[in-house]
Amino acid sequence: MRILWSLFLFAGIAFPRTEFWAPLTPPRVHYIADVKYDPAASRLAGTETIRFRNTTGRPMGRIALRWFGDSLSVEADRLALARISGTPNVALFDLPRDLEPEREITLSIAFSASWKLDAKTESAITSSVVPQLWWGFGTLDDYQVRLAAPDGYVWATSGRLDSATRAYVNEAARTFGAFLGKGYESGEADAGAVRVRAVFTHQGRPCAELLLKTAVDAIGFYRERFGLYPHRSLSIVPGIEPGVAVRRLRLGRPVIGSARQAHRGGRRLSRGAEDARSAQYSPRPIRPGDRQEMGGGAPENSV
Repeated sequence: MRILWSLFLFAGIAFPRTEFWAPLTPPRVHYIADVKYDPAASRLAGTETIRFRNTTGRPMGRIALRWFGDSLSVEADRLALARISGTPNVALFDLPRDLEPEREITLSIAFSASWKLDAKTESAITSSVVPQLWWGFGTLDDYQVRLAAPDGYVWATSGRLDSATRAYVNEAARTFGAFLGKGYESGEADAGAVRVRAVFTHQGRPCAELLLKTAVDAIGFYRERFGLYPHRSLSIVPGIEPGVAVRRLRLGRPVIGSARQAHRGGRRLSRGAEDARSAQYSPRPIRPGDRQEMGGGAPENSV
């Protein structure tokens, strides 16, 4: 009788599912998203599919998603996931069941965020335009993002436009950034297999043309010096802060640059090109406490 009672007691204990943990080498994640900007409401909204395989040696029962917005819902196997806890910008969700090693999962995400354009520049910028899995540090993942906005608005992203899918694509990227401006113009140039895109005001066209030539020159210098250029696209967008001439969306993280002239190694190379060359090989890990880089009055993203 005592043994039977112990069995009933054991069966009645609720064991917690696997807690959140971050592997040393997280799975590579594939993101497919559709994002739309609504100027009347000053909001970004979209849907996203996140797919990954548990390439670790342990089950995963809880995931963390990083998003700067105020709305985020997640489904797996058509079941809504309950948000457990976290910070305002990193949410924890329990999976319907533990994801065993070598098993795949597909998450369906719906999200939105307040995203007001700066009143003076009529533009905004973010280093992460879609929610992403968060492991406590930056990872290299694959993105396919379609963006929409009314006529008169111009996008620039940290991905290259795929003409077949009309989506911006970036592979092995830490995050996916985007710039949106009203009343802006754009221009493009090719540096071999690398597409360079600049967004600018009508008055800024001469500067933008110089920057496009500088970027093509910098990428060529990169190839001669190192034998390769590691990215398929480079977007140059106007600065948001006063006194900042230009930003570059590099792996989703805007980087400040300039266009002063300098000499390097016997070859005339713009300082903007030198900045790009040094920035591309100065990887900076994303850390807890980093600010979500936003323009146009969007909130900070502290983890």
